[in-house]
Amino acid sequence: MSFKKTKAGFIKTKGVAGWTMIPLAKFESYKINIEPFAEDKDIVNVGDWSGTKDQIQQTKIDYFKPDEPETNHDEKNKIARELDINYFNFRKHINSMTPEKKAERLEMFNLLYWGMTGKHDIPVDIAEQVIEIQTKFFKENTKRIYCSPFLFKKLFTDFQIFNPAFVMIERAVLEDVKSVKYS
Repeated sequence: MSFKKTKAGFIKTKGVAGWTMIPLAKFESYKINIEPFAEDKDIVNVGDWSGTKDQIQQTKIDYFKPDEPETNHDEKNKIARELDINYFNFRKHINSMTPEKKAERLEMFNLLYWGMTGKHDIPVDIAEQVIEIQTKFFKENTKRIYCSPFLFKKLFTDFQIFNPAFVMIERAVLEDVKSVKYS
């Protein structure tokens, strides 16, 4: 049985084994319109793949058999895509709340409080101040889902620092800022 071969564009990216196949029209559009003008940190969308230009290691146009899958997304990539979808659905849900309702979410402050004091329970007077600070923040930053932790500095006078809490907070806040910037 012989198969008609079809051309497609392929990209090889950092951290992904193998090549990702892109429909030829989208691939050629990328090569002509984006690649010469894009900066290394610019977000690039090509077919099912999106990332920064500096993540792309190689590009090529080649043939494939139509019975082969159009992309080489393995199980890990499917899981990552599902996590992305879940994250953006989560963002959409949080952003549908009023600033006051967003401010009542104390999960991130709870992590910060634990990281600063080693205690799990937030005193009522501090929780009320946090809700007030977060309400003001979310009224000014409607697309954000996490309040900037720097706004809580005045609430901590006697504290210890537990680094893993800050790593998690930093990653969450940076992802939040990035999501707002590119949405």
